[in-house]
Amino acid sequence: MASETADDRWWYERYITYGFVAPLMARANAGENIELADMFDYPTEHGSDELLAMYDDAKRAGSSTNGALFRVVRFRVALAGALQLVNVAAQAATPVMVRGVLVSIENETFEGLYWVLGIFFGLLLGNWCNQTHLQMMDVATIRLRAVAVRVMFRRMLLMRSHEHRRTAADLVSVIASDTERFKDLAPLFHLLWASPLLVAAATYIVWRFLSWPALIGVAVMGLLFPTTVGLAAAMRRVRETAAPFTTARVRLIAEMLQGIRVVKMYRWERPLTAIIGHHRAGELTQMAKELACASGNNVMAAVAPHIAAVAVFAVYIHYIGPLRASDTFATMSMLTVLKHPMIYFGNALLMFAQAVVAAKRIREVIELGDDRGDGSVRTGVRGSAEVLEAKARRGGDERKLFHEAVLQWSSCEGPASTAEREPIAGTEPTEPALCDYAPFSVGPVTLGARPGAAVCVLGPVGSGKSMLLRAVIGEVAASQGTIGARCDWGTIGYASQEPHLFSGSVRENIILGLPYDRDRFVAACAACQLWEDLASFPAGVRTVVGERGVTLSGGQKARVALARVAYAQSPLVVLDDPFSALDARTGRLVLEALLDPEHGLLRDSVVLYSTHAPQHQWCAGTVVALDLAGRVTVTTNDRLNMPLVLSSPNAPAA
Repeated sequence: MASETADDRWWYERYITYGFVAPLMARANAGENIELADMFDYPTEHGSDELLAMYDDAKRAGSSTNGALFRVVRFRVALAGALQLVNVAAQAATPVMVRGVLVSIENETFEGLYWVLGIFFGLLLGNWCNQTHLQMMDVATIRLRAVAVRVMFRRMLLMRSHEHRRTAADLVSVIASDTERFKDLAPLFHLLWASPLLVAAATYIVWRFLSWPALIGVAVMGLLFPTTVGLAAAMRRVRETAAPFTTARVRLIAEMLQGIRVVKMYRWERPLTAIIGHHRAGELTQMAKELACASGNNVMAAVAPHIAAVAVFAVYIHYIGPLRASDTFATMSMLTVLKHPMIYFGNALLMFAQAVVAAKRIREVIELGDDRGDGSVRTGVRGSAEVLEAKARRGGDERKLFHEAVLQWSSCEGPASTAEREPIAGTEPTEPALCDYAPFSVGPVTLGARPGAAVCVLGPVGSGKSMLLRAVIGEVAASQGTIGARCDWGTIGYASQEPHLFSGSVRENIILGLPYDRDRFVAACAACQLWEDLASFPAGVRTVVGERGVTLSGGQKARVALARVAYAQSPLVVLDDPFSALDARTGRLVLEALLDPEHGLLRDSVVLYSTHAPQHQWCAGTVVALDLAGRVTVTTNDRLNMPLVLSSPNAPAA
């Protein structure tokens, strides 16, 4: 079923009966497991690639960031608004038709039959329009959130770290929390205009029923508005108060699970359980307050129409005269209709205000950094990466990586503390200890490379090797000189000192979303000396490595990361001391298999790798030597005549 989308089913199944989910519901009711293959695939028009293309087209047309985001959902939002308008008309017309039925009964005519049919079809149409409007707003929210998250991730990946001006926690909060505000607003968005419209229509209709006393009932119902706004604000404050308790509890549980061996060894279960219980108690206290506010809101919703009706009828009887049954029931019906917009209009205003703030924060993230020439990669034109890779792999002119560049960490540009000068124990006011130290810098350096070349960055620990390599991938700024544009290479393969693995199988960690090619996979595993390890794993290449590769040793994680780079075969490869976690023999074999000028898997790529071991420089055509003062010396390496030695055990099935 995964190749079929819900849009491929008949329209009545999608918009009336929702029959397309019946098979899934039947399987779930029977207790069967539902797998991904049983689910419908998402329609192509809702895919992030299509949405990103629409966003980029709008930006090229001169739209603002918010305007380009809204373009992705404007049709569905407008259509949902039209459906909500029909729903408002049906709700306003229902009390009128109820009055017609009662008048027909009083006059003993057959017109009541037509009014009854009108009530039936009016309610049916109104409910269908309301439900379809909610469905369309949900789809619009999914599209809006998808394109916003995609654009923010693209911006983060294309920016240098010193341009972020935000912590990782801030960015995670924007991506995870602020985009959820759109989901909260979606079902209430059209109430911002539909509620006042329905109140105005209801006021006019009830005034036609009962003359001026009808305004008393509308005024009583209007008192619901400030009450619901106050209760909604109180619930929001309660949730904000409960958030620190929830965060502390979840963090403590996660830390306890990660260090469960230490917890069991020292028998810390009871004190940790007591701390978790304390946080949970505070959380439950706030939840009780929130439920009390919600209960108050529900009580107001149930009681207000009756109080309003009593007030209207009392004033009418006192000043005008006896009531007719038709006017009484029609007025009661109309006041009940007003209950929904009066209650939820305040919530809609609060959600709208929160969504505006969230949209501002999202726009700030999207507009971080500059828009300088990253070419088509930054504008999102599909296929550009493949074109750039093809150009990067062609031999010929040397590409400049650095030109008279002086590098320094942006985090070293100021003192580590922002504390004010204050006297301590009668001494002179103190300053942060690091403020007297100049930031560490590397350079100046001028370096170029052509496809098929290997560059070794050699130096002791603390000499700035990682800084130099991270400058190539755009994570370190140049205070002087220039750094080559990273987008010129299309894609960059990168392996850091601390390999990043996710909780998937070994094969998934190596191919990392690329199409699976068995020959390339076998060659990458053989080059990184992985087959002997894979043969000992219970499920071979399908063995799950756990979160962050927790089930693997340090050397195995490093070789999986190197196999990932070897499998990708990017035109530019950056290896930040990947051989430090390997023993001398294994490091030698992996180095030869990857970087040998004639037979290595990365022989067609530009490879920059760092090391503090001089024996690893033999396969590099250029050696960049660094010292502890940040001085750089670039020399040509003539030691390119070492023999290739490979050890490739029989590969198990991949």
